[in-house]
Amino acid sequence: MQKLTAALMASGLVCAGGAAASDGRQLYDDFRCIGCHGQDGKGAGANVKGVKPIAGTNSDVTYGVITKMIREGGSNHKTDSCNVLPTEQEMRVISEYVASLPR
Repeated sequence: MQKLTAALMASGLVCAGGAAASDGRQLYDDFRCIGCHGQDGKGAGANVKGVKPIAGTNSDVTYGVITKMIREGGSNHKTDSCNVLPTEQEMRVISEYVASLPR
């Protein structure tokens, strides 16, 4: 993931203002959000019972949930499923992507 971020920075896709919108989809997949929340963010691909739809969720809310997951873990969000945790910037990009998904 760090290599992806470095490559994006080198290509100019990531800057101080954020990453390109398409990067959010890639990060969403890279950090395995898709495994439970589905490609559309509606929980369609869920391997866990009770997965709530996240599509169209306010980006600040999503960012808060991701941050809490990383700090505290939890029964529904297992950070050990990722080899590398997202950076602050990556969490923001994922959050913006989730917010852009239709409900």
